[in-house]
Formats: sequence, C-alpha cells, structure tokens
Amino acid sequence: MLPMDIIMHDISSGAQSGRYTGVVESFSDIYKREGIRGFWKGVGAPLLIDIPRRAIRFVVFDQTQPLFMFESKHPTLFTYGLAGGLGSIAEVLVMSPFEVIRNAQKRKEKLRKKTSTLTTAVEIIRHQGIGSKGLYRGVTTALLRNCAFHIAYFGFYGSVRDLTPAFHSTTLEFIRRFTIGYVAGALGCLHAMPFDVAKKRIQRPQRCKIKYRWTFSTMHTLCKEEGCRALFKGATRQIIRVAPASAILITGYEFSSEYLMRNYG
Repeated sequence: MLPMDIIMHDISSGAQSGRYTGVVESFSDIYKREGIRGFWKGVGAPLLIDIPRRAIRFVVFDQTQPLFMFESKHPTLFTYGLAGGLGSIAEVLVMSPFEVIRNAQKRKEKLRKKTSTLTTAVEIIRHQGIGSKGLYRGVTTALLRNCAFHIAYFGFYGSVRDLTPAFHSTTLEFIRRFTIGYVAGALGCLHAMPFDVAKKRIQRPQRCKIKYRWTFSTMHTLCKEEGCRALFKGATRQIIRVAPASAILITGYEFSSEYLMRNYG
C-alpha cells in the first residue's frame, strides 16, 4: 500500500500548493519524475514501524479472545471486537512515541532541519517531557481512534466471516475473506475518522494559545466552527487507502496462520 500512500501525499501536496491532481495524474507525474522506484521511496521507515505494531496487535488479539467469550462456546461479535480493541490499546502504548517523533522530524524536514530519531526524541523529552505534552502527546485521542477502528473492524470481520459459508476453493475463499475485510476496513475507518481528525489537530504545532488540547473538546470546537462535516474531512481518501490495506492485512494474516498451523502446528 506504500504506492497508494505516496500518491495520496502527492495529491494532498498539490492541493495545498494550488496544483490539484487526481489519482491518475499523480501516478503519471510520479512515474515521469522518478520512475517505478518513486512509488517505493522511503519503504524502510514504514517497515520498521509497521511490522512491530501489526505484530503486537495480532498477538494480543489472538491471545485475549478467551477472556471475552462470556461463557459462549464460540467467539461472538463482542469477542472479536473487544479483543481487537485491546490489541489496539497495546499497539498505541508501544508505538505512540515513535509516531510523535516521526511527526516532529517531518516538521523539521519542511524547515530543512534534518535530525536523527534519537536526537529528536531527546529534544522532545528535554523540552516537553514524556507525558501527554511530550512523547505521549495525543495518546488519548490515538487510543480512542484505534479502539473505535479495531472494535468495528475485528468485530465486523470475525462475525460476518463466521456467519457466511466458506468455500472449498482457495481462490473463492480468498475473495470471500478479502471482501469482508475490505468492508470491515471501510466501516472501521468511518468509526475512527472523527478521532483521527481530532488527533491530527492536537498533535500539529499550535502557535500562541493552544486551541486544541483534549479529544472531545477539539471535536466540539470543530463542529462549532467548521460544522460536523469537518470531523469526516478526507474520509473518502482515507477509505481508499485504508480499506484495501485492511483487507490485505487480515486475509494475509489468516492464510499465513492457517498454513503454519497446518504444516508446523
């Protein structure tokens, strides 16, 4: 999904500079400027962050499902949703400082002041501390956003997968699970969108008076000043990026797990 991220970033940059581009035009521009390698630019950093965060999420999701069976013989909507929500909490608590550091580095790059990850982390701790004003800035909003997404995502996916008949054909079964994962990703994205918008407002630099501090007060301010539609700003673009990635992730995870269990379990 990195090529899609790069295209979406290019479109966003074009809109901000007054040079709006669509998906096809952006794809063509990137290919002309940088060739096919341009769509995989900076692949190392996302891998370093995304692999451990996905691993944490799925390990917690798998291991905590028995806690939410509630005397049922089979997992339910609540089992999948609550286990997924708990996995997202663990993921945020571990990965949130890295996201704050990455955002700080991006801001410095715009000012042409590149610094290493360690140097940036030390600067944040020295001037703002480790808590909600420093390395864990915006963590409450991130927790709410991730919980909203993963409760809807895992809850919908697991329950619909169990309720719909499976196929004997590997190809058809893949398509079935991929489709459910796609819809689950889109649904989770809509649930999480207001929290994501609030999180971005809280974490971005605020000059003079701090206007956005807490999650729900930020959402209230946005609704009051910009209308409730502001809470879903960029939802279509986000769904285009997140829904297929969610489908690939859950389908790949399940097929890989089943293969390993079948051959080595």
